[in-house]
Amino acid sequence: MKNNDISAILDARRDAITAAWVGRARVEESLAACVNVPPGLRSIHPNEMPEVVALPVADGHHPYLSWVASSTRTP
Repeated sequence: MKNNDISAILDARRDAITAAWVGRARVEESLAACVNVPPGLRSIHPNEMPEVVALPVADGHHPYLSWVASSTRTP
């Protein structure tokens, strides 16, 4: 897997419980290597659909990127 195959995904959900549920499912399905849910997470805008933004990773700590690549699969 090349670095440009790795993305950081920002996924704003309406509350921390939903965010944790979605994040756990993605990790269990190997679609994400890890998920962070900040404490007190809540959306301040009505979201009929979640905000999902992918940011390509241009470079990073090689051991971390290797771990991400080995922990995930292509959807």
